[in-house]
Amino acid sequence: MTNASPCRSWRRIVVVSLWLTGCGVGAGAGHAAPERPAAAPAEAPTAADSAATETHELKTISGEVSVVSGDVVGLTAAIRAHAAEVGGSVAREDVRGDAQHREASAVLRLPPEAMSSFIDWLGARATIDSRHAEITDVTRRYFDREVAIRNLEVTLERLRELARRPDAELNDVMVVERELTRVRGELEALRGEQRLLADRVARATLTITITMNPAVHEPELKFELMPHLSQLRLVDPGARAADRTGGGVTLMFSRALSLDFDVFPRRGDDARSYLVTAALAAYSDFLGGGQRRLGNPYLGLRFGGAKMNGQGAFAYGVDAGVELVRYKQFLVEISGRAIGLWYNRDAAPRSDLLLEATLGVGIPF
Repeated sequence: MTNASPCRSWRRIVVVSLWLTGCGVGAGAGHAAPERPAAAPAEAPTAADSAATETHELKTISGEVSVVSGDVVGLTAAIRAHAAEVGGSVAREDVRGDAQHREASAVLRLPPEAMSSFIDWLGARATIDSRHAEITDVTRRYFDREVAIRNLEVTLERLRELARRPDAELNDVMVVERELTRVRGELEALRGEQRLLADRVARATLTITITMNPAVHEPELKFELMPHLSQLRLVDPGARAADRTGGGVTLMFSRALSLDFDVFPRRGDDARSYLVTAALAAYSDFLGGGQRRLGNPYLGLRFGGAKMNGQGAFAYGVDAGVELVRYKQFLVEISGRAIGLWYNRDAAPRSDLLLEATLGVGIPF
């Protein structure tokens, strides 16, 4: 017999050797017929099974948490910082929406042992709307893939040996090259999947969705309208009435700025009198700073105009008062004012000093 028959059978041996990795490849061209069955691949799963039983379980951990917060941006930043503190990282982060409809989502990669404590930390800073955690045993999948990778590595090496045979024909070499390309592709794909699975085992995946609290409309205080009773006394009345009782209204934009309008009815020969003044006042930081519900003292300055007994005057003075009761919808205060009047005239009196006491009840607008 010539060597032509073994060379022709060599091409068939190439294909068979891709799957029957127990076939010897060291023989010459005249010994191309397979001499042994593929025993090694049959034993490989058994070895993998024993390796799997001797190795600890491999598990992937994943979770999803939805929370509600009044500060979406602030909570997102806190999540990013805390993930770094526990040895994790942020794989993806999205923030969207305007200031009234803010939403955010984040995908975290965390050490598996930190997953539960991280969710507890998140629950202490926001309201958890829903939560879900899942643990998957991937031990079998991991080691089955390891066996497949080793088998492909053996096949790849044997294909390379076949490609290096000096007596190979061109067509046979082309067949081997095609198989080498295919096996390399399958091997790289399996290695990539194995790396991904190993990463999922090494680090848990937590997906967090953050939504903003439903907007609660808080009434915005524009000003307070405070009707008040006033008791006025002229320090040096002369022939005029010393005491006048009247009332008015205060338009309070804040404690720092308010406008007052007071009217004192006619009394005897004294004509109706008016006071229109603006006041600047402030609370004492040592006495509550205006934050107490009961007893907030304040001091202020006052200036404006007056028409006292028919005579126009420039008004200036000081205030001292106490907010007896202060709520968002209710304000009761008393105040004492010392007001000086300066009349732009030559006849007496050219000036007056007034002492005024007021009691007012404020209504917010």
